[in-house]
Amino acid sequence: VFMLGNNVKSKTVEALLQMDKSLQINKQSSWEDIIKNINISKYVKINSNTKKIQKIEEIWRFDKINSAATSLCIGKNANVYASFFDGIICEITPEGEEKILYKGTSELYGLCIDDDYNMYVFDKKGVIRKINSKGQELWNKKNNNTYYNGALCIDNNGNIYSGGDEDTIMKLNPNGEELWKKKLSDSYILALCVDNSGNIYSGGWDHTLRKISPNGEEIWKKKIDDSINSLCLDKKGEYLYIGSSDNIIRKINSDGIEIWKYTGHNKTVEGLYVDDKENIYSVSANNLIIINSNGNEIAKYTGRYSGRICAKDIKNIYAGEGASIIIKKIGSLTFISI
Repeated sequence: VFMLGNNVKSKTVEALLQMDKSLQINKQSSWEDIIKNINISKYVKINSNTKKIQKIEEIWRFDKINSAATSLCIGKNANVYASFFDGIICEITPEGEEKILYKGTSELYGLCIDDDYNMYVFDKKGVIRKINSKGQELWNKKNNNTYYNGALCIDNNGNIYSGGDEDTIMKLNPNGEELWKKKLSDSYILALCVDNSGNIYSGGWDHTLRKISPNGEEIWKKKIDDSINSLCLDKKGEYLYIGSSDNIIRKINSDGIEIWKYTGHNKTVEGLYVDDKENIYSVSANNLIIINSNGNEIAKYTGRYSGRICAKDIKNIYAGEGASIIIKKIGSLTFISI
């Protein structure tokens, strides 16, 4: 009715007044006044079968650091923490205000943060660093992995796990002391995550997903059709999500059984993140796609992405843009399809 026909406004006012004579509008009212007077919930019955469509829109861009973002994570304070190619770690508020926490001398990768806001990163020489919330380096440990696309994660007890081009996984305690180091792959390790029981999941160039015990023993392994680039667990640690070079996202249970796979990406799935409501955020080179825990797509945003992705919820999504210096904050708005 808003797009077609003659005397659209007059006909709209007539129709609205037939439904509700109490509306304070007439044929001379502006569109703005007409819209202000309409309570759509009075005229539209929304039932459980109503389809909700998510539209994603960019909220702001962060480009104040003259270097490319290499990794992103989100703290329990809802602030975003980013490492950069020039050795900087920066904290960014939901409003886009930044604070530089650390300035190193080498490229930094694999940033993750614990509940006490200690930060963990590694550099291109394979050195892992623990840095406190004030930007003070507490310790560093050489891992010998030098491939920049290596992996880093921490468990609930503050233990640190790393992997890279040595085909090994190393476990450190919170003080940076080595607990074990074992060859647990046939090629580069690109992704690691750890569940609430301390079991480790790893993947990489050998097309193999592995579940590893807290002591470093392989529990099972599962072949995937292509390289595994990203891994993440839901907050309960019950289900694992895999992003791979065959453009597919897979949901796997703790026994290695595939639950479903999502095939909506048309390029390598480079980054994954799961929020508290089990929305899965995924990025490839040209798309950011959100799916629910059943594998159904709920939102899509087209753009250039770099594999860096994290989110507080569906209205606070952060992603790196291509190989550029930009970090985007993206929000999703719900529209009702009647």
